[in-house]
Amino acid sequence: MNNKKGFTLTEMIVVLVILAVLAAFAIPTMLGYISSSQEKLCDITRLDMVRLYKTSLIGKEASASQSGFENFATDNWGSIPQCPAGGDYTYSVSLGADGKIIAEIQCSVHGSAHVLTAEEAAFPRQGGMKGVLGFGPPVSYYSGAATDIIIPKVLDGITVTGIWQEFFKNKGLTSVAFQSDSQLTRIHARAFQNNNLTEIKIPDSVVHIDVRAFYGNSITKITIGSGVIMEGDVFGDNNDFRNAYEASGSGAGTYLFVDGRWKKQ
Repeated sequence: MNNKKGFTLTEMIVVLVILAVLAAFAIPTMLGYISSSQEKLCDITRLDMVRLYKTSLIGKEASASQSGFENFATDNWGSIPQCPAGGDYTYSVSLGADGKIIAEIQCSVHGSAHVLTAEEAAFPRQGGMKGVLGFGPPVSYYSGAATDIIIPKVLDGITVTGIWQEFFKNKGLTSVAFQSDSQLTRIHARAFQNNNLTEIKIPDSVVHIDVRAFYGNSITKITIGSGVIMEGDVFGDNNDFRNAYEASGSGAGTYLFVDGRWKKQ
């Protein structure tokens, strides 16, 4: 006697409805991850091209030109590279008053994230505070006009290890990214206070963030490494993020501000 039964039409409809609901949540999240990954890859690609181009012209900076930059990209990448999201790159090259190359690549999709230059960030080249942006002497602040910036691993041959107090305070920043292999270890007090940042990815190398480092921004997404020591009011008038971070065991990951609370993804 055969007792095997197939799915009824009702059961199949229920399964399809469940799958549709799951897809409605999963697909936007997946697309968001793809978009974020493409933007980060675009930033890193542009940063690497600028760094390698400037390195190739050490000792012959006067020969820098837009066409030379484009030819360099073609010779080293086989063709003019494109953004993974389909954006087109445009190249800008000039010489500063000190004879150093100022080079930048803009993307038609991801804007014109500006790579911080040594001229915009005085910092010590020796001593215990070597490589701390803005420490001086004398103490200085970000002097550039760009509001979407990339902070490189190395500036003028010196590894960037910290960002001094109030270096980027009140500068109208809308986005900040760090080179993927950044060696930044400390972000000092009020370093990014009172800007327009909505998300931040802290380099895994960072071990200490001082008081009010990101105070006065509307940040709703934070990606951070493990075991970071945070002082008071780093991201706002309270320590809600620090509490959520410590409650998770100070674990690395991405945290979202949802329904008035910080939650780890």
